[in-house]
Amino acid sequence: MGKETVKALLQHNAKVYLAARDQGKASKAIEELKDATGKEALFLQLDLADLPSVRKSAEEFLSCVC
Repeated sequence: MGKETVKALLQHNAKVYLAARDQGKASKAIEELKDATGKEALFLQLDLADLPSVRKSAEEFLSCVC
């Protein structure tokens, strides 16, 4: 999703996970979104080029959602 979509979802009180490889870049985007909306997205480490990383991210996501 694009940043504007995430922003709109946060403004409507949605729980949004921002999945990315680089935690630093994701943290910056999350902080910018928090400044704009007053709400915070959640970071989820995800590297689509690394299957064990994908599996770990899916397990982490499912443990939070279920």
